[in-house]
Amino acid sequence: MTDSSKVALIQLISEQTIPNLFPICALRPSVLIHLTAPKTAPRALQIKNAAVVAGVNAEFFNRPISSAMPGIQETAFFVGQAVQIARDKNFLPLVNFTGGTKLMSIGAFQQAAKDGVPSFYVDTQSNCFVDGGTGGDIRPFFGGEVSFSKIIADLTLDVMVVANGHQSVSEGRDWRGHLSAARAVRDNSEDTRQLQAVLEHGEKAHFPGGKIPRDPAGWLRVLGVSFPVPLSLFPHLLSAGLLDPTSTPEAALLPSWTEPELMFLAQAKAQGTYIENYNGRCFEAMRPLQHFPTFLSGGWWEVIVTEALERAGRFHDLRWSADVIQQGGNDLEEDILALDGCDAVCVSCKIRGVRLVPYLDELNGRSKAIGGTFTRAFLALHQPPTGKAWKDLLARARQLRIRLLTPDNLDTPASFD
Repeated sequence: MTDSSKVALIQLISEQTIPNLFPICALRPSVLIHLTAPKTAPRALQIKNAAVVAGVNAEFFNRPISSAMPGIQETAFFVGQAVQIARDKNFLPLVNFTGGTKLMSIGAFQQAAKDGVPSFYVDTQSNCFVDGGTGGDIRPFFGGEVSFSKIIADLTLDVMVVANGHQSVSEGRDWRGHLSAARAVRDNSEDTRQLQAVLEHGEKAHFPGGKIPRDPAGWLRVLGVSFPVPLSLFPHLLSAGLLDPTSTPEAALLPSWTEPELMFLAQAKAQGTYIENYNGRCFEAMRPLQHFPTFLSGGWWEVIVTEALERAGRFHDLRWSADVIQQGGNDLEEDILALDGCDAVCVSCKIRGVRLVPYLDELNGRSKAIGGTFTRAFLALHQPPTGKAWKDLLARARQLRIRLLTPDNLDTPASFD
């Protein structure tokens, strides 16, 4: 086995960051030398940041190639320079010729052969590293194991999203703590409809017409207003923290622990007082209250699907209602995120829907933004359409390689292939 502290990993950087990330996770080198064309320079920093999240604190060198489309000879020249840098520092150079254009890969391969440096290709289809045959055996560098098995054991969503340009991903909500409530809502649909009718159309409707309050003052108007909850639902909603602890089935209340903050923010707005990060504080204060109506209207289905993914036995790092934090942009709240081996997984859940075919394109774009092309997307429909609408949806899903999940196939292992 080669001492990883003596390894200098030389890589070509392209738009897709995963073929550069996986060798870092597997090798954990002490030196990283990235060769970048102008278009791919930002990706080098993303990979470096992801390496840090993965616990790899390598010495980092970025060697920019000036040409917009580097050729074979130019790439070979820069790889030769990188090999010399590694050797001057008494490190063992190892070349990953997967990234960049085909011409860049050829140039990197040829230079590795010329210098007698071990090289490899990242085969994401077969989940392994393939020896380029340009130097010694690459297996000692990888601890004798060239498959991705070690990466799968250590990989997290945090590393994947940072490698694709995001700041971080939140832990999400405790889906296991909501599982009993989700099952109760699923198994008592008529009682759930009655509860929603009281909340949306009752004499003291909390959410008239299904519209949730948008500001602290709106929530304060309904916080102290009680409502009845069917016995089939009450203990489960209470244990999940969706109701205030003082609630009874006859007089249930929304959680009130953010009430002081809501009062402060509402008063500040009424008086025109400036509050730093006002919008962010409003979001945090209102989010526990918004959780109750959104859970009744569809969040329960997300929990049911999350449990099905865990039951399938192939997914790990499951996160429900997690936020993908953007670099200076709007955060993306995703229904379910997970890992399937080395692939990121993005699951969108809907009770029912219209215009689902166009939505598949949106889902495809969002999933790729999270984990690049190495992302598996699913659309889970509790009430799927029928007839031509279903055929059209299925046809487009197949084109985009998006899997469709329904209550009928959640327990079918092949549904997740």
